Amino acid sequence: MRLNGIYNFLTLLQIYAFSCACVKVVEAMYNVNLEMVVVFADMWNATISTVIFSITVIICLWCSRPTEHALLTDTSPKPVVDSSIFDHLWFIGLAVVVAANLASVRSVINGSLSVKPFLIGVAINAFAVLLYCASYFTLDKYSTNKKYKLSVTVISSLLCGFNLICAQHLIPINMMQSVRQDGQLHDAIVSLEAEIESNPNWTNDSSTWKLANCLPKEKDELKQFVKNGDIKIDTVDETHVKISWKRYTSSEKLEKMPCKKLILGSYKYSWYNWGTFYEQTEKTIEQKAKIKETKKSSN
Repeated sequence: MRLNGIYNFLTLLQIYAFSCACVKVVEAMYNVNLEMVVVFADMWNATISTVIFSITVIICLWCSRPTEHALLTDTSPKPVVDSSIFDHLWFIGLAVVVAANLASVRSVINGSLSVKPFLIGVAINAFAVLLYCASYFTLDKYSTNKKYKLSVTVISSLLCGFNLICAQHLIPINMMQSVRQDGQLHDAIVSLEAEIESNPNWTNDSSTWKLANCLPKEKDELKQFVKNGDIKIDTVDETHVKISWKRYTSSEKLEKMPCKKLILGSYKYSWYNWGTFYEQTEKTIEQKAKIKETKKSSN
């Protein structure tokens, strides 16, 4: 089976995922936002995607075994995905992404981004384009060559290895898991705070909780956190409730991580500040709906 545009597209995805991971590495190391077009906003998502696409590209390359005679005598129409139209579209898309990334130079001009991380970001884009062009323009000529296949395999493996080492160093798997648990705990606290404020009949008994804006799974998670003691509820007075929580990741451990800003910046909520979640372990909430109902009753 002759290699076609699908292989080029998979290669493009592989290199793009690798580039996204590299951008996140630079942002973590220099504690900046490169403002570059990154679909895989999470470092581990980008790293895992790089591995998956790399394996797919390698399998696709090694499973394609065209003969020279077949290539010379094949006069059948090429499949649509192998047409130059799609190839040109991918190059245009690549050029648009690179141009959008280079537009972040405005951040250098206004002083919000230092020159060094910006130049590294440019180098990442240049390397990605060079790598894709090298793969694209040598495919038809060398795709049947075992050395070419070995070269692609080695390069793809090196890309995966580099991403995995960087991801494990900056965001270790055990840390990623604890932060994910903190994210679930954070969401539960947000829901509980909204419930205490908006439900005039709220009590410590979970059977009185409405949680109208929560999915069934989120309701179960909140109740489980309370049951396990990860979230504690104490009545301060008739109209104030204090909630406290136990973090899975300590603030001291988080401070030592080189990518603290990268983690905190990936969680943005309108009701509660993710950074504050790590800075404190308790909060007093006013029962606004209950106060309003009490005032109405008294009038």
